[in-house]
Amino acid sequence: MIIFMLILSGFTALAYYVVSFDPLLGNLSGTPGIDEATAYTFACIACSIPLGLGGRVLQGLGRMIDVVRMGLVGPVIQVCIYVPLMIMDAPPYAYFWGPGTAYLATAATGYWLARRRHGLRMNLPFSALFSGSAQGPSLWRTAAPFLIVSVGMTIGFQSHRILLSHFGSPQSVAEYSLVAQFLGPLLAVTGVVGQNLWARYRRDLHDNSLSPASYKNHLMIFVFIGLFFAIALVFIAAPAADLVSGAQVSPPLLLILGAGSYLVVTAIHQPSAMLLNDSKGLWFQAACVVLVATTTVALIIFSVPYLGAAAPYLCMSACMFVLQVIPSIRMAYRRINQQSSPSRNQARFSLR
Repeated sequence: MIIFMLILSGFTALAYYVVSFDPLLGNLSGTPGIDEATAYTFACIACSIPLGLGGRVLQGLGRMIDVVRMGLVGPVIQVCIYVPLMIMDAPPYAYFWGPGTAYLATAATGYWLARRRHGLRMNLPFSALFSGSAQGPSLWRTAAPFLIVSVGMTIGFQSHRILLSHFGSPQSVAEYSLVAQFLGPLLAVTGVVGQNLWARYRRDLHDNSLSPASYKNHLMIFVFIGLFFAIALVFIAAPAADLVSGAQVSPPLLLILGAGSYLVVTAIHQPSAMLLNDSKGLWFQAACVVLVATTTVALIIFSVPYLGAAAPYLCMSACMFVLQVIPSIRMAYRRINQQSSPSRNQARFSLR
């Protein structure tokens, strides 16, 4: 993880001091302060790569109360940044500093909790090669798909502004970014609630006690959560956008509905994502994420001229639902049905 941090930090420094972010930013390249904000965001993402291990450790240990606390850090940080900026009538580029700061603060909080309560330490790069430890390969079987999922989600979701800047207009980027500020906290809360299922599914699958009815009930609960948050977003986004932007940016209804649909799809996926937590399930999720990310990027490029700022959310929702959510639900039911019942195990034991 430290190696990936160093690589990304090196590319960020090279782009900022030697080359340029202009090919990446497209129509936004002339915006004042955009280069500094882009470099800062990439630096925050780079530092969050190793620090993010803390959250995974807490999740794996079943410390969901700590995961919930950690998940609330990002939204709180963003509110603490954006409210003073609104009061001071700050320029638009100042708002670019919020997402990276919130992302880094969340990862740092998770690492701090894992280190303080469970003794998590970062090893130097390649130190395992000289320690004689045999845990590397088994850890990599789960760490590698986690890394692919994280990178794939970052490319598939965070690249939306870049695609809009190249194939859309500055206005569409502003509309998308404004709605994203309201959508982000709702997605974070949905993810935090979903992570509570992680430890429960691991325990139930280990005991062969997870029933299809229980999994179905969880799906229905998250459908309700997604719909509730989506309806709230539809009613809140437009007036909140007028308040934040001083009525300069008014997101269209199609954009808000697209963001709501993405929120619903993400909520529906939570139980399956938490259930498929073994090595085979994680690799399956990694393959789905790569497929969704690549397909979404292609569809966004094609549809931006027709759908405008709503294209990323609508394309992401459709691709994720068809290529990830439905296959994951089928995979989850298959995993549940593969459990061996206690009575069957007892009968086999008695025959022996």
